[in-house]
Amino acid sequence: SVPAASVAAMANASNGPVRSCPGGEETGSKISGLPQSQVTSEQDACTVTWGFTLDQLYKMATAFFKEHEGKAFHISYEDKVNLVAYTLQVTHGKYNPERCKPLGYLDVVGRDRRQAWISLGDTDRETAMKKFIELLNLKCPLFRPFVEAHKADMEEKERKRQEEEEERRREQEEELERQRLEEEVSKQEQERQRQLEQKRLIQEALNRQTYHQFKAYAEQQFPGNPEQQGVLIRQLQEQHYHQYMQQVLSQQQQQQQQ
Repeated sequence: SVPAASVAAMANASNGPVRSCPGGEETGSKISGLPQSQVTSEQDACTVTWGFTLDQLYKMATAFFKEHEGKAFHISYEDKVNLVAYTLQVTHGKYNPERCKPLGYLDVVGRDRRQAWISLGDTDRETAMKKFIELLNLKCPLFRPFVEAHKADMEEKERKRQEEEEERRREQEEELERQRLEEEVSKQEQERQRQLEQKRLIQEALNRQTYHQFKAYAEQQFPGNPEQQGVLIRQLQEQHYHQYMQQVLSQQQQQQQQ
């Protein structure tokens, strides 16, 4: 964007000073504020033709003129006077002698620019911006390529921004999926550990109840062979656990059916 002070700075370049209105920055801010909800046909036409709104293009045009005039291109004295007059009309509105300082006696350039400003009369802000752009584009063949390059650069930045945003979105989705899987695995492991602990507690309780009975039976089957007795006791305990769990499950199913 171009600061309000750039108009005065532009007016002072190469051809001498231009007197701006006192309090011009404040006045300019009041005049130039264009709510986005009030886009006019001029704004729409500018967007279609240039790819930028009138306000955006005008800011680019004044910045281009300030930076490159007298270097990358040269225009006539009359054209420069008119361009500066347009910027004064955009910033301050219609010329008001009560708000402007008198010019010096020898300030020929200032008088020419002020006269050009006066000649704009009631020209509205958007028309003045449009005239500035049209005259600059007519007198400087480099302006349109400058705008097109700026537009291409903005589009490339927007493309990269969208790509980066899409990449961030994809990474976030992958991270969320990874976290979900980790939580699922963790829950499954917790459930497995809970079931194992539950099985251990039930088996311990059942084993305490049946140990002596199973031990006596094992001693009958394998007298004098503690190792085989131990194997048989464990087998009987495991079978008894599964029978118990089947019985519990069957009871639960019957209760649900009732």
